[in-house]
Parts: sequence; structure tokens; C-alpha cells
Amino acid sequence: MAQHNDIGKLGEDLAVEYLEKDGFQIFDRNYNYEKNEIDIVAFWQEPAEIHFVEVKTRTGDAAGTPAEALTEEQQKNIASVAQFYIWERQMITVPTVFDVIGVDLSDPDNPQFEHHEDVFRPS
Repeated sequence: MAQHNDIGKLGEDLAVEYLEKDGFQIFDRNYNYEKNEIDIVAFWQEPAEIHFVEVKTRTGDAAGTPAEALTEEQQKNIASVAQFYIWERQMITVPTVFDVIGVDLSDPDNPQFEHHEDVFRPS
């Protein structure tokens, strides 16, 4: 596996731990539909919401926020996968939120997190 894949997986693992500590229930990881993927599907209890989470892992000084690194094409793909997910799971009435979590591994012993909630709304 390439080093960037290892770093991405580590970032996702840490993001899951971060979300669980914050009170989220993890429903799925790396959910695929038509060659597209959502990194994390999480549930927030009150108010009930499904959060579709894209994880952006960095190991150095990158320009911009993790939310800014999410392209329009990625947003479209995530929204498509999310639409299928809620249809497949018969959760159409549960509100959905699209988040980005930035995981900064500049100091691997002390990862930093930026959780941006509701970063886009599908058109």
C-alpha cells in the first residue's frame, strides 16, 4: 500500500475515534456506490441526523482549510452516494448533514482535528 494510503487510513481511524468521543455513533466506513465513496457515515442522536463525513488528512502545512479542499466534483459524488445510502437503508426521513474533518498529523503524537459541519448542501 502506498504511503499516502496509509496516512489516509490513519486519518480516518483517528477521525472515527474523534467522532465517537464526541458522541457520534458510527454506522459505516468507506461506503461505496458506483465507484464513489463516503469515508464515514455517522449518526447524531439529538436532533437525529445522519452525517456523511469526508476526511482530509494532512502531514504538513497545506494551504486552506479541509473544507476548502473538497471540490465541487467530490461534493457531487458524495451527495450521490449519500442519496443511495439513505434510500438503501430506508432512512429517507432522517435529516442529512455533509461534514469534513481535517486531521493534521504534522505532529503524529498529537494529531489535531478540524470538524466542519454542514459544509455543503446538494443541489
